Amino acid sequence: LLKNLSYLGYEQPTSIQMQCIPIGLQRRDIVASAPTGTGKTASFLLPTITTMSSFRNESFKPNQKSIPLCLILCPTRELCIQTEKHAKDLSYQLPIKTALIIGGLGLPPQLYRLRKGVEMIIATPGRLIDILKNYSDIKLDSVGVLIIDEVDVMFQMGFIDQVLEIQRSLDKCQILLFSATIPRKIEDLANSMLTNPIFVSVNQSGSANSSVRQVVIWVEEPSKRKKLFQVLNDERFYKPPMIIFVRSKTGASMLADAIEKKLGVKTLSLHADKTQIERSGIFELFLEGDYPIIVATSVLGRGIDLLNVTQVINFDMTRSVSDYVHQIGRAGRMGSSGLSVTFLNNTDKSVFRPFMRLLQSSRVTIPPELKKAASLQSDEKKKTHPSSSSSSSKSSKRRKFKPSANDVPFSTALTTKWQEELKNRAYRR
Repeated sequence: LLKNLSYLGYEQPTSIQMQCIPIGLQRRDIVASAPTGTGKTASFLLPTITTMSSFRNESFKPNQKSIPLCLILCPTRELCIQTEKHAKDLSYQLPIKTALIIGGLGLPPQLYRLRKGVEMIIATPGRLIDILKNYSDIKLDSVGVLIIDEVDVMFQMGFIDQVLEIQRSLDKCQILLFSATIPRKIEDLANSMLTNPIFVSVNQSGSANSSVRQVVIWVEEPSKRKKLFQVLNDERFYKPPMIIFVRSKTGASMLADAIEKKLGVKTLSLHADKTQIERSGIFELFLEGDYPIIVATSVLGRGIDLLNVTQVINFDMTRSVSDYVHQIGRAGRMGSSGLSVTFLNNTDKSVFRPFMRLLQSSRVTIPPELKKAASLQSDEKKKTHPSSSSSSSKSSKRRKFKPSANDVPFSTALTTKWQEELKNRAYRR
């Protein structure tokens, strides 16, 4: 594992990795929050791969069939594909096989892979539930670690009931929840679902990535396309490769065509109406640099590592600040600098006040139109609720883990006393 880390260029663990790796090796339940692009995926893969490898080597006979030891649930197919790739890279030449269980790809090869035997399953909730309901020979009772990535997206996309159904099909196991944002409803879920969890938070939960320079421009709706072309023609703001986010699938296709026609820049569109094969091909062309611009819906807004992306343009403002934080986080991955440009107007008034707070906390220049609109909203609320008083509820008790002030190399993080204890500890609780 240490050789794989060295080959992949890992030198110093990030803050979230420093905290989560030793806790994960202790087999503790975790709820972790950190800004996008800070290495959350490695935070749960490294301790899990370490534990699985030790268990596999010590408890299995030679040539014994693999059984599922870890289940990772992700809200989107693209995030599943990427997570499996990370797992394969980190577990190279280790006794760990993976299965990718997602919609949009053929079911028979996925069933074959599960029946042949794997240690790690990476799945979207819907496809996995279909398999568990319709194929009784597929069992998950050997799973010892359940990891739910981007758990807040699971809520937003309506997957949380499916997640809970899957969890009920498992025996008692270690549970790790990860996301860039941990709102109160997820805290409540964690307190009911996990056993004495440790809450880990790097920076303020839901804060924007400090490596990304944020620019907000007030643009009336009819002028947005003209303003976009101006930005793309300005060398101060045109920093490809870039992602342009829009709200609608039709809008993505139309805007990509307009950019290519108007500016002569090769541009792709990516959205949920594309087949999985099309989406994978588009993704590959973009990552290889054949196309400098991709216009996408929120399908690319969460969790995906696009290390070459330096700029994000929110052509359409997101419907929540949480989504905004995720989308601008596509630039500035793993500490590299990035740029985000966001268009805003009165059609986005539902997010004005929380967006203002985020911009103020990030010390971003706020358009005067936004200040005025947010102030009017505040005055209107006071008129509507003149005698309302703020009430505070007791926050849920958290067991927090405080990081060390000094960074340590991965070899230290993975060879602490926790790893020594694994030799005398059963993989399952």
